[in-house]
Amino acid sequence: MADEGKFHDELFYRVASLPVRTPALRERTGDLPALAKHFASKVTNPHFDASLVEFAEDALAVLTAYDWPGNLAEFNQVVSQIASTADARIVTSAQLPMRLRELKHWPTLAQYLAGQEKQYLERVLHACKGDKAAAAKALGIDVANLG
Repeated sequence: MADEGKFHDELFYRVASLPVRTPALRERTGDLPALAKHFASKVTNPHFDASLVEFAEDALAVLTAYDWPGNLAEFNQVVSQIASTADARIVTSAQLPMRLRELKHWPTLAQYLAGQEKQYLERVLHACKGDKAAAAKALGIDVANLG
């Protein structure tokens, strides 16, 4: 761009001398939930609004445990594929690619069950057309437990 006159030469040489280190995705696991939400919102599923897709705790645990050798590009591809084919609002670890799930660090049973429970509650609520009272009655729980 500097050669084409679209970027000031002096600024180019000043910026070029500054070292910029972008850490690998595996070093920024705290960013994964926000990145997953961002990438999921960029794709659409004709049967489901991908911008509403969320990753359950067990899925986030698997995403965090994976090393991401392909860095951000690989993460984007995985999240986009999952979000574009999601048939439920909550994505659990069971919906992640096998290569991610075959890890030495599995999510805890509590994390897995929390993800499954949240997905089930979402499905019942969707079937009841968002009526929390009807969903709570069908589930045999107090409406306050639906959040």
